[in-house]
Amino acid sequence: MKEKVRKEYYRRIEIVLGSELNSVNRTNAVNTLAVPVVTYSVSITNWTIEDFKKMDHRTKRLLTMGKCTIQRRQR
Repeated sequence: MKEKVRKEYYRRIEIVLGSELNSVNRTNAVNTLAVPVVTYSVSITNWTIEDFKKMDHRTKRLLTMGKCTIQRRQR
């Protein structure tokens, strides 16, 4: 089940990154389309912190490759 959720999550991210949206809208689209797949599965599947760290790492890599930069807040 976890692998199916991961594949769908990454597939949706790649679809968003293939669009012609700007960085802000791409980030919003990922949050709207891809994240709910994982959010829904959290209650029915036993996820570990390590699973989330791996997904986070690959998500950041995909976003960087898709030229969707996320700037850090400046104080």
